[in-house]
Amino acid sequence: MDSERPPVAGAVATAAAGGLWGSGLLLAGDLLAGAGVWLVTIVTLAGLLVARSRWAVRTSLVLAAIAVPAVLVVDQPVLVGLGIAASAITVWAVLGAGTAAGVRPFGAANAPPDEAVVLMLLLVGAPAALGLAALGSDPSTVTIAAALVGPVLAWWFGRRSAAALWLSRTAAPLVFLASAVLEGWPRGVAGVALAGAVGWYAWRPAVRIAAIPLEPTKSDAKPIFAQFAPAEIREAAGLDERGYR
Repeated sequence: MDSERPPVAGAVATAAAGGLWGSGLLLAGDLLAGAGVWLVTIVTLAGLLVARSRWAVRTSLVLAAIAVPAVLVVDQPVLVGLGIAASAITVWAVLGAGTAAGVRPFGAANAPPDEAVVLMLLLVGAPAALGLAALGSDPSTVTIAAALVGPVLAWWFGRRSAAALWLSRTAAPLVFLASAVLEGWPRGVAGVALAGAVGWYAWRPAVRIAAIPLEPTKSDAKPIFAQFAPAEIREAAGLDERGYR
């Protein structure tokens, strides 16, 4: 049985790592990357403390790994030192027994399919991915627009919207590809990767069911009295000719 306590230690470490690197990127002038990291941090904390989901453990590790590109542009030694320490503690905390006991081993009965969760995380992470790919440069207007489209579509899709599903299948990949073309090599790799991943998951059958739930099937069948049922059915149910046991 899983613990009833959420993984508080892992959440605190994740908040420290994400907050430090997000703030460091903002101070370094990489506004898109910094805001994107903060957004992923907030979503991850909700996943750890409220939903207690396994995907939040994985996104915590992603936030810890942001130390690798961030140290290249954050030029404040104290902040870099604290960020590296927070990332190391985050990896230790979320992979430890305490966090494993605090998250649910299985999703809730009413939780969306795994493919739908991945799609929403990809859309939420679009600002961070596009911003980190453009570190040290000014992202184009199309890249900023693509970064804003991702979280909006994720929120809309989470409300079970067929329109959001179709936009995720068609418009979102095109916008990410447009960003990749304008950013060029190698910064455009993030846009190409997002376009492919979002397009792939948006067309998965389970994602469609998550956005457009199946309607209950109506039946014209009507109940009948037991005494009117065929004899073999009454015998199998242990009923006499009057419908009594």
